[in-house]
Amino acid sequence: MTLLISSFFTTGYVGYFNRLWNEIFVQNNGGAFLWKRAQIFIFGCGIGLYIHLATMFYFSGQIAMVFHNIALFLLVLPFLYLGGYNRIERFLQLLAAGYVWVGHHMGSMTINDNMNQPTVIIALIITVALLLISQVPLVHDKIVYNWQCSLLYFSLIGILFWGTLPSVSMGITMGPVIVVEAIVIFVTMNMVVMYLWFNGFKNTNPGQFEKAADLDALTKVHSFAFFQNESEKLFQNARHNNKPLSIIEWDIDRFKQVNDTFGHSAGNKILIETSGIVQKTLDEEMPSAQLFRTGGEEFTIMFPNSSIDDVLPIVKKAWDNVRTTNFFYQDTPIEVTISMGGTNLEPNDTKFKTLYDRVDEYLYMSKRNGRNQITIDGEKIYSGEHRQQVVAMYAYFTQNLMQFTQRRFKQVSAELLLRSFDYQTSEWKVPEDLNINIEAQLMLVKKLIDSNKLNQISINLELEQFADPHATDALLNFMNNQNELEQLNIEVSDIDKIQDWDFFAPTIKKLNSAHIRVVFNDINMIELTPDLKQHLVTMNGIKLNLRSKPVEQADTLQMMKPWLKFCQDNNIRFTIDGIENNADLQMARSFGVTYIQGFYFGIPELPVLS
Repeated sequence: MTLLISSFFTTGYVGYFNRLWNEIFVQNNGGAFLWKRAQIFIFGCGIGLYIHLATMFYFSGQIAMVFHNIALFLLVLPFLYLGGYNRIERFLQLLAAGYVWVGHHMGSMTINDNMNQPTVIIALIITVALLLISQVPLVHDKIVYNWQCSLLYFSLIGILFWGTLPSVSMGITMGPVIVVEAIVIFVTMNMVVMYLWFNGFKNTNPGQFEKAADLDALTKVHSFAFFQNESEKLFQNARHNNKPLSIIEWDIDRFKQVNDTFGHSAGNKILIETSGIVQKTLDEEMPSAQLFRTGGEEFTIMFPNSSIDDVLPIVKKAWDNVRTTNFFYQDTPIEVTISMGGTNLEPNDTKFKTLYDRVDEYLYMSKRNGRNQITIDGEKIYSGEHRQQVVAMYAYFTQNLMQFTQRRFKQVSAELLLRSFDYQTSEWKVPEDLNINIEAQLMLVKKLIDSNKLNQISINLELEQFADPHATDALLNFMNNQNELEQLNIEVSDIDKIQDWDFFAPTIKKLNSAHIRVVFNDINMIELTPDLKQHLVTMNGIKLNLRSKPVEQADTLQMMKPWLKFCQDNNIRFTIDGIENNADLQMARSFGVTYIQGFYFGIPELPVLS
């Protein structure tokens, strides 16, 4: 019965502990990182101590033996994981295990305490040594991946602990049967962990789980958590054996610009493809090299047993392979280059941090000196020119919204518009994907305010963007920090695709309180049904694009009439966009439309490119 209970507890506990470990030290998702790190430390140390103390005061006999075994299991489990924990955490874990050990061998709840006996002290020292030596990668792999070594390891810990206790410890009378039973339960609990590791967690493939934990989830190169342990191991090995060690740090040039222009999906694609090119080069030229993702767009390469002169041709080839590759996102070309810094292990490098700080400085020398270059030991070795073709060229400009009043037009706001350059036709066109992230647009709005002293500006958001609560927070935060801007207009398209209307009314009310107006854009050919009317009464504006469907312009004008009447009845601003000539203007005026927009009031000058 105790074996069954202990095994079921082990199964659930290890499953949760393993998931938590993966979230913290493999995925490293930020946000609740510190809380989760504290949580896993409490699980691996605090709960073990709590069970030990609670059992001390409330249980005795065989049931106490079971609970103390569980406490011991919880204190040993974290040592089955390499890396992650820092030295302070490891010290506290050892301190907790030592406290439990000493508490069982001496104190008011023991009879014939024996903590002063040499055999017991030696047993404690051997136990601590076993826990510490499990952090040596070679020994750790033997324990985790070889069931005979696992059995020997946990049997030793169980025997050293339970086999040296005094006649009565923590209310448990330590007869031979109890000692054997306790050792069997402890060893069984830990062997269940090994079984789960090989089967549930490793999917029957030895090493697969730890290999996955060692890899960055996105790029599939080595993770930062693995780098923390492996870099120190390579560093110490090189120093102790007087072997060379080279390190290269590199990152993607202007990576934030890719994210701001195309979105994070494009950024992720560039990260995957760039690291893949470098990894492929290393696999072909020097398989012993290890590539790690050590930051957002930052990577590190470790070359064991190799000097910087030995690896420089390989590094240059990886650098060349990236900068000469054509990258695309949704058929749009993106220029990608990388900057690199490199150095050797030097005799006065007593800590890995010294070596890493130096290579980090050389990387930033490459960045400061123009990017797309390799700096070795403070000297620029290679530098590349940007290719003739400027990729992913976008141009932003403003188009005025005019109001007809007292027989003249006056500007009421400016709309931020975007065009992309088509290299095949050498023309500026409206991009098919207008999903430019909101942070990039608000940054441009800020620049417009500063340079043109505008007090009303409009930006465009896709329906999916607007429905994201993050967009509402970003807009409110932006307006709360703006004194110059009187009003910000958000033009949202695809209203015929809205399914959750309950979201819009409270959101628009919240935005209106911060002087943000919401306009539904491009309502051409959308029928104004009674059901739609009841949802639109909270809107601030409606915009019809005269040029959206030129072949159906007559139908568009016919459909405009109920929309215009609805807006007039409900005090909603109605705007016609696409006014390009005097005939368009007179048509709009004949319908009584007072808000008008289009190239009739000025055509933007865009750069001439080829």
